[in-house]
Amino acid sequence: MGTVWRAHDQLLDRPVAAKELHILTPGDEEHRTRQRRAVRGPVPSPGCPTRMWCQSATGWQPVTGVSVQRGDRVTVRFVAGEWRAANANMAMTGPAGYDEQTDKTLEAAKDCKVKPWAPFGTLLAVLAGVKNAPVHTVGRELNFRAAGSGTLQLGMNDTAGYCSQDNRGTLTVRVSVKRPN
Repeated sequence: MGTVWRAHDQLLDRPVAAKELHILTPGDEEHRTRQRRAVRGPVPSPGCPTRMWCQSATGWQPVTGVSVQRGDRVTVRFVAGEWRAANANMAMTGPAGYDEQTDKTLEAAKDCKVKPWAPFGTLLAVLAGVKNAPVHTVGRELNFRAAGSGTLQLGMNDTAGYCSQDNRGTLTVRVSVKRPN
């Protein structure tokens, strides 16, 4: 029988949190003691990157396992994948979205864009729970300082629901949050 718990450690330049698996057996006091200590201590936001699979047709998707506080440095980095906005006739694209010429072919659906000036298919990020939070264009990589505390959400530049029901594909991204010293 195993149990998952958070272990806290210090790298040379920053604190980190990591998940570890310990097998607890009767009489194994060393593991039980470490587990009790870990539960009593505060759980910081992970300094280790979190991998996320962002679906094209789902709308805003929360990044689980990441806590963002005002002043944190947030990095969202594209890892792999491609997706498609609109119908099956559209080509697949990456996190930067469609080129200008291809984006213009979707002019009739421009009201479906979350961020009007960014092309369809662009990977976007927002801090949900923060009043007037800006919607950031991620592209291949985004770095920003959090203006408030909230849940980081990612999605495609294509409004959820009717607009995105014909989207296909997934992007894999890596998210990391670093607290100011």
